[in-house]
Order: sequence, then structure tokens, then C-alpha cells
Amino acid sequence: SPYSSKLLANKINKDYKFYVVGKKAAKTLINNNLNVLKICNSSIELSEWIKLQENQTFVHLCSELTDSNIWPQNVTSIPFYKPIENEKFSYESYKNLRNCTVVFGSPSGVDVWFKDDNKYNNINYACMGQTTANKLLKYVKKEVIFPKDSTIESLIKLIVESLNEKK
Repeated sequence: SPYSSKLLANKINKDYKFYVVGKKAAKTLINNNLNVLKICNSSIELSEWIKLQENQTFVHLCSELTDSNIWPQNVTSIPFYKPIENEKFSYESYKNLRNCTVVFGSPSGVDVWFKDDNKYNNINYACMGQTTANKLLKYVKKEVIFPKDSTIESLIKLIVESLNEKK
């Protein structure tokens, strides 16, 4: 994630090779003179590539909330940070949302949104990535908008298409 790449940038040896999900995370690492060898659009895409690298081992530096099940056996996940809830966020301001799209960037954001069994009517949900979509589907029984290529451009396009379909 962009957040984790910022945490790593000044704390890790420059001799490591990085295989990254997302252009923003890659840019942060590259701007800090770290060696990015591969950039994928999604964790699934990176996982599929790693499966082909049978004779290599990889370390997945991640959040405590990561879904380690998507990684093959030659990957060791090491959680080195955890998301922190914004205590200034007020659910009261959003109790009457209707006919809108709420967009999530992480599974932890989904958990915070649905904390205390918050229920919302007539809302679409969109997110970036399969892991976040899977987390959303634990709370809602409807289609979740998310781009297969995990790009912001595709996410915006899908949201706009969804809104146009409802007109």
C-alpha cells in the first residue's frame, strides 16, 4: 500500500528488491532510491506471478489485517503495521445517506464503517481491490463495484457507469 511504502522508505536496506502492488506505492519506493523490479495492479496479479517463481522465496511486508490466504507457499507474510481508526470520524453525520456510492480503500476502512452494525439503505459500495471487496461482502448482500485492474481510472469509470444505469 502507499501507506506501508512510506513507512518502509526510510527504514529498509536499499539492497532489497521490491515487487509492488500499485503505482503509488511503487513511486514512493522509487523516489526513495529503492529497487522496484515489478509493479502489478492487484495482489492477485502479483500472487499469480510469484507462483511462477517456484525457486524463489518472498517476504510480504503487510498490515495486520492482510489476507495472507492469497499468497503461495513461497511467500512469508510479515505484518509490520496496523491501521488506526480516525477517532474524529462521526457516524452521526452519515446516518441518513441514500442513493450514493461509498468508496473504500482498505478492508480496515470497511470494518470501521460497519462498526456497531451500522446499516444504510440504497447505497452502492465501491472499493479498490479484491481483498476489500471480500470484506465488504461480509457486511452487504449486494454487488460491490471494484475494478479488476485496481486502477483509480477504472474505479471512477465503473462508478459513473453504475450511476448512469440508475437514471
